[in-house]
Amino acid sequence: MNGCRWSVRYRMNGFDCTLEISADDSAEVMKRSTAAIDYLSKKGAVPVAEPTPAAPADDKPPLCPVHNVLMKRSQIHGGWFCSKKLPDGTYCKEQVEA
Repeated sequence: MNGCRWSVRYRMNGFDCTLEISADDSAEVMKRSTAAIDYLSKKGAVPVAEPTPAAPADDKPPLCPVHNVLMKRSQIHGGWFCSKKLPDGTYCKEQVEA
C-alpha cells in the first residue's frame, strides 16, 4: 500500500504491544492515530520508553528509536534530534547528546 503508516509501542496489562495504522492519506492516519491514542489512554496503556541511543563515534546520524529515521544534527547543542511530527502536532522528543 502506498500512503501513510503510523505505529506506536505501548504497555498494557504487563504486555508490550505495537499498534500500526495504515491509510491512503495522512489525514486519515492522523484521525485514526488520534482515536487510537485516546482509546489506549482510557484503557490504561502507557508508551514504551526506549533508551536514547548513544551517538555513533564516526559522526553518522543515529536512528530515532521511535520513528526509525536518521536524526538531524542540532545547530544549538551539537547533538542529534528527531524532526518527525507526532499526531498531536508536536515534534518527537528523542535526542542524542553530542
